[in-house]
Amino acid sequence: MYSYSWKRRFGDSVPDDLEEPILSIGEDIFTYTDVLEKLRTRRMGAVRILNKALQKFKPESVTELAYRITVADLFACDGVGITTLYVWLNVLTYKGIDVDAWLSNEKSAWQMYNMRPKRKKRRRRRKY
Repeated sequence: MYSYSWKRRFGDSVPDDLEEPILSIGEDIFTYTDVLEKLRTRRMGAVRILNKALQKFKPESVTELAYRITVADLFACDGVGITTLYVWLNVLTYKGIDVDAWLSNEKSAWQMYNMRPKRKKRRRRRKY
């Protein structure tokens, strides 16, 4: 059960059990408390998207996965955007991985995000 201060700060969207895992990257598992305190983010939606996206790569650990994937690989996953990349960079920072070295490539993350294939939106028909 969480203390009053968590509920007051983050509202009812915080689960009853803060020790429930929300992000598992191989052997590295982060609970809600870990995400709030260690990763220093409240972007729980982006954390859930990141968790789903990284499962596609079948990671052994954060360190192993960081050497295997790129920003382009992340942006190729459904739902991954700039905020999800921000959460991933927080994970890398927490694990002591050099974020600048990981991001080093010929294009910026923003350019790569905008170059990804766009999905066509379905046009809504007006009801008369």
